[in-house]
Amino acid sequence: MRILGFIFWIYWMTVYNIITFSSAAIVLLLSMFMSMKSGSFLRKLVTIWSRLGFILAFSPVEVRGKENMLNEPSVIIANHQANLDVLLLAGYLPKDFLFVSKKEIFYLPFVGQLMKKMGYVSVDRKNLKRAASSIRHAIARIKENNRILIFPEGTRSKDPENLLPFKPGSLMIARQGKVPILPVIIYGTSKIHPRNKPFYMIPRRSVIQILKAIHPEDDLHPSKAKSVIEEDEILDKLRNKMNLVYRELANEMESKK
Repeated sequence: MRILGFIFWIYWMTVYNIITFSSAAIVLLLSMFMSMKSGSFLRKLVTIWSRLGFILAFSPVEVRGKENMLNEPSVIIANHQANLDVLLLAGYLPKDFLFVSKKEIFYLPFVGQLMKKMGYVSVDRKNLKRAASSIRHAIARIKENNRILIFPEGTRSKDPENLLPFKPGSLMIARQGKVPILPVIIYGTSKIHPRNKPFYMIPRRSVIQILKAIHPEDDLHPSKAKSVIEEDEILDKLRNKMNLVYRELANEMESKK
C-alpha cells in the first residue's frame, strides 16, 4: 500500500503541478490588467482549479448541511487537517468567501499580488498594532457583504481524534464585527494526504459538514464575553461542540472503510 501511495502521489503531483503552473501563469498575467473588483471572477477560477485537484485524486467530496450556509456577512470557522483543506473548502463550499492568511504569504512574488486581487485578507500576528489594523480591514471587508474563513486552531492538527484548542483571539473579527459565525467540519483530507507521509497519497472520500450558524445574540458567540477569561471559555465550548461533530463524522467515515 505504501508503494502504491507513493506512485499515486507522483502521478498527482506531476499532473496537477503542470496544470497549476500553466494556469497560474495565465491568471497572473490577466490579474495585472484587472482591478480589485475582479476578485470574485478570480476566485471562481480558483474554485475550478481546486475541484480539479480532487477529481485528479479520484476523491469524491460530499457536502452536508448546505441549507445552513448563510446569505449574509459572516465568519466561517473550520478545523484544519491537511494541506488539502484549502483546496477542499475553496472548491466545494457553496458560497463565495475570502481566506484570511498570514502576511508573509502576501510577500511572495506574483502569488501575493494575485491574493490581493482576489480580496484575501492579510493578518500580521507578530505586530499588535498591525494586527489590530488587519482586524479592522477584515471587518470592513465583511461589511461589504463578504464571508471570511478562518482556521481557529491556527495550524494543522496532529491528533486524528480531536481538534486542537482554538487560539486566543482567533475569533476577534466575529467579536468586534458582531457578525454570525458559521462552523464547518471537514474530514477525509488527512487520509488522502497524511501529514506524516509527505510522499504518499491515496483516493478517499472527504466530507464537509456545515453546522447551524451562531449569531451575535447566542451564548456561544464571543461578542457575549465580558472579559478575556469569558472569551476563552466560550472558545472552549465552541471547540467542544465542533469536536463532538468531528468525532461522530470520523467514526461514521471509518466504519465504512
